[in-house]
Amino acid sequence: MDCNSYSYAPSMLDGDREYIERYENDDMQAEIERVGNVYSVWAMSYDGELDVAEEFSSLSAATSLYEYIVENYSDTPPGDELQDFIRNLLYVGRYVS
Repeated sequence: MDCNSYSYAPSMLDGDREYIERYENDDMQAEIERVGNVYSVWAMSYDGELDVAEEFSSLSAATSLYEYIVENYSDTPPGDELQDFIRNLLYVGRYVS
């Protein structure tokens, strides 16, 4: 008998987590997920240049960040403009924590 039951149900600990969109290529991956009323954007590159984890109360703000990352950093390391974009989303008041 195999005691590793997690291998049979890899999403059993996710609760009410809902993956809205995912993107992955040879350089990076990004996703939007919803947990309760919070929308999270997570993105990372395999070379360590991109590392983003942000939470929003609106899907539109999360989608804006996700699309910006996928469009601009799917093959290019991020610059200061990514932090400026995130700060702008924060300033608009759509940020959760």
